[in-house]
Amino acid sequence: MRRGLGVGRTLIAIGSVLALIGSFLPWLSAGELSGQVVTANGLNGTGILVFVASVLLLLLVLLPYASSTGRSSLDKPIAYALLAGVAILGLVIRVVQLWSEDALNLLPPDRAMGLWLAIAGMVLVALGVGELLGERPPRSPLRPKR
Repeated sequence: MRRGLGVGRTLIAIGSVLALIGSFLPWLSAGELSGQVVTANGLNGTGILVFVASVLLLLLVLLPYASSTGRSSLDKPIAYALLAGVAILGLVIRVVQLWSEDALNLLPPDRAMGLWLAIAGMVLVALGVGELLGERPPRSPLRPKR
């Protein structure tokens, strides 16, 4: 029996897609005044953790729909929480690295559009994981009502 996607998994899927798109867009842009423009995207440094974890989160959301039973033993809130933690940790570390190198320039937003999308995506993923952790586990059809 297949179940609906639910609010938590929907937020995780949307956030993961935003973070994936953000991984390919610039996370920093510098040197416009000197003529040598330097850009970097989310595939540099620990930003790669955001990319990999986002792909795995999407796979985790889709896994039950790919099985014949409509269920997956990996489709647990703790699995989503661990992957989200890896992605958020990678994002935080990369932001701190950029900040320590004096390369973090968030304004105007078009200079770091990818970073803004990754941050928005991770916020949605965190909200989705919170929703999953707060929901009650489904009752087994074999378990009697109390």
